[in-house]
Amino acid sequence: MSKRYTACNNIPYDLLVLDKSLFQWAKLVFDNYSSNHNVKYKPLELGSYTTDSLIIQLYNVFSYIITEGIPNINRNDAAYCAKIGWEANYTYWRDNQPYNKSNLYKKPSIPIYSEYREKRLNSLDLRPEDNIPLNTILEVFGPIESYGVVGILNDYNLWNKEYAFI
Repeated sequence: MSKRYTACNNIPYDLLVLDKSLFQWAKLVFDNYSSNHNVKYKPLELGSYTTDSLIIQLYNVFSYIITEGIPNINRNDAAYCAKIGWEANYTYWRDNQPYNKSNLYKKPSIPIYSEYREKRLNSLDLRPEDNIPLNTILEVFGPIESYGVVGILNDYNLWNKEYAFI
């Protein structure tokens, strides 16, 4: 099987952060969100809009955490990094429709463009408390302000430095 990447930003689905690939992290986030918010569950698939969105958001949050280190990180900045990832993915899929160019990407069951997404795109309201990828990372590893994610990542040095940028 050939290596697979997100349509936007070409981030490898199998990039390891700790002992999990970004795809496994995305599944953890999605499963957590689905079970806690009574969302109709449909497993994530490689090449879907939702999977790419989660992976890019997670990538940005992990990159931010690695780049800033303790004690310089804060929840609002991490939420902003996730929002930037969501914006990049949304506009890429909206404008380029990668599923029309490659069978590696799946056409979403609902249209990408929506008034809600456009309003969110132009909003400065980051609402870090509602940021699903960030909150799942914090639930798994503990608060950013404590040892949490950064300590674990630094101890195990499992982050691939080649991709550690936003």
